[in-house]
Amino acid sequence: MNSFFYLFRTKIKGSVRVQFSSLGTGMAVIFTVLIYGILIGTIFTSSVPYDKETMYLQAATAILAGIGVTAFFSMLSLMSKRKALLYDTDAFYFFSGPYTKTQTNLFILVQTLKGALGYGLIGCFFMGLLSMGGYFSIPYFLLCLLVLFLISSIFLLMTDYIYMWTLVKPKAKIWNYIAVILVLASAGAVFFISMQAAGYDLEDGFLKFAVSREFYYVPFFGWGKLVLSAFLGKEYMGMIIGLALLLLANAVFVILFLTFPRNIVEQAVRDAEEISNYVRRVKANGGNILSSEGKIKQVRGEFPEGARAIFYKNILSMKKTGSFLRKQDFFVIVVYFLISYFMIAERRFYMFSYMMILWLFNLLNDTEFLGDLKNYQIYLIPENPLKKLIYVVLPAYFKISILIGTAILIAGIFNRMPVLTTLQYFFMLLGYAMIFISGTVWAAKVMKTKASVALENLLRMLIILLAAIPATGAGFLAWFLLKDLYVFQAVVTVVTIVMNFLVSAIILIACQGMMNGREI
Repeated sequence: MNSFFYLFRTKIKGSVRVQFSSLGTGMAVIFTVLIYGILIGTIFTSSVPYDKETMYLQAATAILAGIGVTAFFSMLSLMSKRKALLYDTDAFYFFSGPYTKTQTNLFILVQTLKGALGYGLIGCFFMGLLSMGGYFSIPYFLLCLLVLFLISSIFLLMTDYIYMWTLVKPKAKIWNYIAVILVLASAGAVFFISMQAAGYDLEDGFLKFAVSREFYYVPFFGWGKLVLSAFLGKEYMGMIIGLALLLLANAVFVILFLTFPRNIVEQAVRDAEEISNYVRRVKANGGNILSSEGKIKQVRGEFPEGARAIFYKNILSMKKTGSFLRKQDFFVIVVYFLISYFMIAERRFYMFSYMMILWLFNLLNDTEFLGDLKNYQIYLIPENPLKKLIYVVLPAYFKISILIGTAILIAGIFNRMPVLTTLQYFFMLLGYAMIFISGTVWAAKVMKTKASVALENLLRMLIILLAAIPATGAGFLAWFLLKDLYVFQAVVTVVTIVMNFLVSAIILIACQGMMNGREI
């Protein structure tokens, strides 16, 4: 048992050590924690006492959003094709070391609960964002975290338990689909009842669905909503019943998991090695799902001479691998649109636009783009280095511009926004896209082969802050001279857009030496 706890402590220390293995990654971790800490602190400080008459709908919508995010990750874990109980290193130690079956299962259980805690924190983050200016106190946050953690742990434990049975009986995987269908069917039935009561008006039907007491009968998710709604309404008996149901469900799956009767070591080790190798390949591919995992299309392309060949090569690669519009990008955009749709009508378009900035953070881990930035052989092309760098970043920017333009245009038309407002946010997002691209280039130049996604995001944030200083200064000058809020907002918006493009251009010019085989 001592070796078990020693290994567990060593893994925790190793995880922390990896996060601070270099100055750059350490700064990125600290800066990221500070950013999210300030945002969460702002949510808590803006909380006001709960008033059921004016805040019930906002609170119900926030609860449904948090539960929805948790449901998304929970269903994703159940439907995932690649599963394993451990990664290969842990599997080697626990399945071949001096550990009992119960100790091994206990370690796996702890890892599962850590994942559930992460999903719970993500759900709480979305709840906090939708509760800005409303009620989201620290005790309420802790209760939300507990509820979402319990919901996530039920599904993650269910996923592991079904997976263990599939190693013995492959047909048992059908229970993954049965569990998802049962939950979705019960939620769909409640939504249908709400729509029927609202005369099939979509917006009114959703609002009725958000506050419906029938939702409490949806397994697991409804019980979580019962706990949080009862807490807000000071109906403590309902809160106790909901918590008791969630704890009971967790206890059942924990007991089933820890007392699993079959021997699955051999197949579990093979799956651990397979998923570990897959994760390593994805990390080496810039965090994207490998193009080799999907179909390669037969398409034709052309290769002009000089630096233009870089652009045409990357466009051809996007066509062959289908990476121009990946399924996960389309899915994320649709999810963001649906989340923004259920906001107050006047905020929908703005909410969607700012959520697209979050999407940009994950979009730019493009294999061809990142590979060309670190390709020593590009210096052999006898062209101006700045021209070569422009052709390297142009395919990624071309892709982003089309996707953002289409998404913003559809959102603008759907929400009946003025043309100028739609164009304003389109150019704003294009400016941020240039900031993110230049931040990636700068990270490759500064950190060379040690550049990481965390560091690139840190540099992007720093550049955004740098570009925001002149815009804020010009805005306050306009406010001081004219005392007009609309002029202040217009000046800040225009100067921010201009500064984003200007700072990005300066960074690209300063980094052009990368394309001469130097500084990489």
